[in-house]
Amino acid sequence: MSQNNNTVNNVFENMMLALDASQLQAVYSEANALRITAGPGTGKTFDGIDPSDVIVLTFTRNAADDLKGRFTKVLGREAASHLNVGTFHSICKQYLAQDRRRNNLPPIDIRSTRQECLELIRLLQRDDSVNIDESRRQAHQATRILDTINKAKRHGISPEEYFEQHSRSYARLRDYATLYMRYQRLLIQHDLFDFDEVLFQCLILLKNDPTQLFSVKKVVVDNYQDINPLLRQLVNVMSRRRSITIAGDEQQAIFGWRYAGGMTNPNYLSISLQLNYRSTQMLLQATTEIIGRRTITAAETLNPQGVPVSLLRTDNVYTQANIVATEILRLVNASNGLIKYSDCAVLLRTHSMSLRFEEVFRDLLIPYKIVHRCTAFFLREEVMQIVDYLNFSLNPRDTNSFRNIINVPKRGISIHQIDAICQSSRVSGKDILDTLKAIAAGDETVGGFSTQEQSKLKRLADICTDISTLVQEQKDIEDILDFLVGVLNYQDHMKRSYGNHEERWSNVQELCSMASEFRQAGGSNEDQFRRFVRHCVDRRNVRNDVTVDEKCQRHELTIELGCEWPCVFIPSCIEGIIPIFKPNERIDIEEERRLLYVAMTGARFFLYCIMPGARFVPRFGRQEQPSRFLGNMRGPHYSSQVPVWNHQVCSMLALTLGRSIPAATNPRRYPQTQ
Repeated sequence: MSQNNNTVNNVFENMMLALDASQLQAVYSEANALRITAGPGTGKTFDGIDPSDVIVLTFTRNAADDLKGRFTKVLGREAASHLNVGTFHSICKQYLAQDRRRNNLPPIDIRSTRQECLELIRLLQRDDSVNIDESRRQAHQATRILDTINKAKRHGISPEEYFEQHSRSYARLRDYATLYMRYQRLLIQHDLFDFDEVLFQCLILLKNDPTQLFSVKKVVVDNYQDINPLLRQLVNVMSRRRSITIAGDEQQAIFGWRYAGGMTNPNYLSISLQLNYRSTQMLLQATTEIIGRRTITAAETLNPQGVPVSLLRTDNVYTQANIVATEILRLVNASNGLIKYSDCAVLLRTHSMSLRFEEVFRDLLIPYKIVHRCTAFFLREEVMQIVDYLNFSLNPRDTNSFRNIINVPKRGISIHQIDAICQSSRVSGKDILDTLKAIAAGDETVGGFSTQEQSKLKRLADICTDISTLVQEQKDIEDILDFLVGVLNYQDHMKRSYGNHEERWSNVQELCSMASEFRQAGGSNEDQFRRFVRHCVDRRNVRNDVTVDEKCQRHELTIELGCEWPCVFIPSCIEGIIPIFKPNERIDIEEERRLLYVAMTGARFFLYCIMPGARFVPRFGRQEQPSRFLGNMRGPHYSSQVPVWNHQVCSMLALTLGRSIPAATNPRRYPQTQ
C-alpha cells in the first residue's frame, strides 16, 4: 500500500502544477464544510486522504461513471479502485447489503420499475381490509397514490410520521396515510425495496448505527444542487463529524420536480471556480445568453475561439433527422478520425423522438447506441402491441403476435388457456383466428372457457377480422390505425395500466405519423399496409454490430448533467418540446431553460440546435414556433448554417480536444453543407 501511496502523491504533485488559483484554493482548503460553486466544464472533478477513506456521491449513473473514468485517468486504475464512487442509490445499497449479510438476511430485491410499484398499490386498492374511501380504489388513482408516497419519502417522512401528520386531516390525506403504512408493510413483508426505499432504509440504518461509517473521513457530493430533502438528510448523517465538500451549480438545477433544494447552506465555506476547461469561447458566450449573462459563474475559457453555434431551421421533423445524420457523416469523414462516431451525441427531449433518428441512422449505416435505459422504438411495449394486432390480422397463424395481444387490454385469459388455443390450432389445421371463432361459438373440443371468456375471445376475433376487412377494402393505413386504437380504447387502457401513459401514448402517435409515409410512397393501400407492418416487424430484429466505443450516442435530454462530447445535436428546439408542454401539468419554465443550458454546455466544440418548421401529426400538419429560449439569439456566436471545415477549424478542434491532427485530414474534401 505504501508504494501505491507514493504513486498517488507523485500524481498529486503533478496535478497541483496544472491547477488554477481557485482550484488550488479548493484543494488546499482545511474547511470541514466546503461548497464549490462550479459551472459546467470548470474543472471541479479534478488532500492527502487515503482513497479508501473517501465517499464520492453523485446524482446519476452517467455522472458516476464519468467521475470514475476521470479518477482512473488521474490517479491510475489501482489507486482509483479504492475510491467509493457511485450514485446515492448504489452507495446506499452497499451499506444495506453489508448490514443484511451480517444479519444473515437475503439480498436486496429492488422493485426498480414504477410499473411494479404501481402493481403493489393496486393490490392494496383491491384489498377490502384496507380502510379507505371507495373513490381511492379506482384504477386511475394508483398513480396519484404512489406519487404521494414517493413525495413523502423524498422529503424523509416515514409512514408513521405521515400518518401522525394527517390522522386528523382531510379524508383523502388520511387514506393516503393509511395506504402509505400498508404499502410499507407490504414491502417489509415481501422483503422488497423500491428506489426511494433503498435511500430511506439506509438513512435509518446510518442514524441507528453510526459505526457503519467508521472508516469514512471525507464525503464529496457532486451535483449537490439536485439533491432532495431525503438525500440532504443522508449527506448530513454521512458527514457528521467528518470533512465534506459539495460541488454544484444553481444554473444546472434541473430536478426541481423531484423536490431538489439547490445549493443554499450558510455554514459552508464557498469557493467559485472561474475558468472553463471544456468548451470554446463561442460556446461559452452562446450558453451565457441562454441562462442570463449576470448569473453565470464561469465567464472565461482557456480554449480557442471555436465556431458559432448552428441554429438550423428545417421544414419538418423528418428532415431534421436527415440533417443530423448528414452532418455526422460530414464531420467524421472530413476529419479522418479526429471526430469519431462516439464523439457525437444526439440529445432528445422525449423518447418518442427517437424513431426518426433510428430509421435514418440505420438507412445511412451510422452506428449508434441508445443509452439511459431507453428501449429502441420498435421494441417498446405499446408499439409492439399495436404492430402485433396488425400483424396477427394479416397472419392469423403467427403465435407470437397472438400471445402478445391476447390480454391487451386485459381479458383474463390464463397462460394454460393460451397454450390450449395454440395447440388446438396446430392439431385442427385451422389458423388461430378461426380457432378463436370456434371457441366463441361453443366448440367443446377446446374446453375450459367460461361464457364470459368466450365473449372476450369473440371480441378479439371480431377486431382482427374487421382489420382484415379494412385492408381488403383498401382503406388508408391511418384509418386502420385509428380504428384499432379506438376500438381497443387504447389510450384509456394505458392510463389505467401505466404511470408514464403520456409518454407511451406519444410513441403510438409517432407510429401513426410514420404510417403516413408509407401511404405517400405509392402503390395500393393494401400494399402500403403490408409494407408498413413488415417494416415494423423487421425493425425489431435489426442489429447494430459495432463496438460501443465507435457508436454515435443518442441520449435522453433530462439526464445529461455532467457529460460532455465534442459534437452535440439538440433536435426539436421548438415550443411544446423545449420548453415541454404536458396537459394538466404545470411546467417550470426556468427549469426548462436550465435544462437546455445543461444540454448545450455538454458540447466541447460543435453544437447544433435544430428548429423544425412543422411537426407532423396524423391527419394534419402544424406550424411550429422556435423555442422561446432561442428565438431571439443573434450575434457572431450564432449561425444559421453548419460550420465550415478548414485547416483553422481543424486546428482549433484538435487543440480543444487535446488530440493530434491526422495526417490525411482534408479540409477541402467535404465543403460546408448548406
